[in-house]
Amino acid sequence: MADLIDYVTWRGDLTFEKDTFNDIDALILAQLSYLDFSGVISNDPKEHITLKDAWQRFESLADFETRHDLGMVINRRTVSLFELVAKSKRFCNIGVCCFVNQIDVENEEQFAALTFLLKPKGALRKACNPFIIYRGTDDTIVGWKEDFNLALSQDVPSQKDAVSYANAVAMQCKGSILIGGHSKGGNLAVYAGTFLEKSFKKRLKQVYNFDGPGFTQSVMGTEQYKNTLPKIKSWYPFFSVVGMFFEHAGDYTVVDSCQKGLMQHDPMSWQILGNKFVCKKELSPKSVALNSSINLWLDGISIEKRKKIIDSVFSALESTGALTNSEIEAHLLKNSRKILKAASSIDDEVRDEAKELIRLIIDSLCDESSIAKKIVSAKIDLPKLSVRKSSK
Repeated sequence: MADLIDYVTWRGDLTFEKDTFNDIDALILAQLSYLDFSGVISNDPKEHITLKDAWQRFESLADFETRHDLGMVINRRTVSLFELVAKSKRFCNIGVCCFVNQIDVENEEQFAALTFLLKPKGALRKACNPFIIYRGTDDTIVGWKEDFNLALSQDVPSQKDAVSYANAVAMQCKGSILIGGHSKGGNLAVYAGTFLEKSFKKRLKQVYNFDGPGFTQSVMGTEQYKNTLPKIKSWYPFFSVVGMFFEHAGDYTVVDSCQKGLMQHDPMSWQILGNKFVCKKELSPKSVALNSSINLWLDGISIEKRKKIIDSVFSALESTGALTNSEIEAHLLKNSRKILKAASSIDDEVRDEAKELIRLIIDSLCDESSIAKKIVSAKIDLPKLSVRKSSK
């Protein structure tokens, strides 16, 4: 078995003329979106550079070593992947442009995107075939809160910006359009592809959704979504949690991973054979049970109460003064105590649900032997979520 780095090492000498662009290539470009390209890639499509040149700029940065630290959520080997890609015959001449990265705490938004030009030679008015990539959830707490806000309604700030970004790129860059992303980036890719301006929609060739959360019926019930569905390709790891949130439609592929549990969300763990993913017949039974439980639990809670729960939980997390998950994890024992203290003042109406969600978050930040985890488990004594049978 192999992973993304093995794939580039073994097949990076094959140009796209010899072996056409495939799903693994798409995932590799999606993974690169987690890097901080500020000062490297312009937000102007007319100033596009090749991946080879982007790497040379990136490694010459004064804070090059600092940019290896992508937090506790994103695999540190992403920088190594970038270097291999930039030095390979297969990827080195791909163009890249239109990098944007914005974090708006007040509006609870984390949004980043960039565009790869699969045929960058010549002017943009020619068919440069843009591949729009949206970054998934990063290490910021506001980014995670925006993910939870998807449970409240559609049209969260990053979804609106994803559509605006896609329309702007489509206007400047000619040729077939691809859109993709991993995690929340997959959700944004589907949303942007769905609501892309009509004049550009006929150029949309494919939407790549790598373990991205689903949608509410307010989106899935639209004609735009139904018309886009045949162009959406989705992949989920054997034990998928993030990608199984909310409702889904259409077919999807289950990918094998060398990791366990929630860590299978990491694309760097997805298994590859040749130029294809190693697939499973179906999702893990534990994944199906967990996600049925979470989704049914959400179904039983009104939108108003969900908002109170989410606001209460993130208010408790923000009581630590941390801006990222890594900052919470760095002093997890001390921060766990602060979080529990803040949780004690949560309104009775949502206290049980909020404390359960806090426990789930702390569980994801530490291993089984962690003292912080034991403290939280002892002080938040609540029943686990259970699967409820459908009334149908």
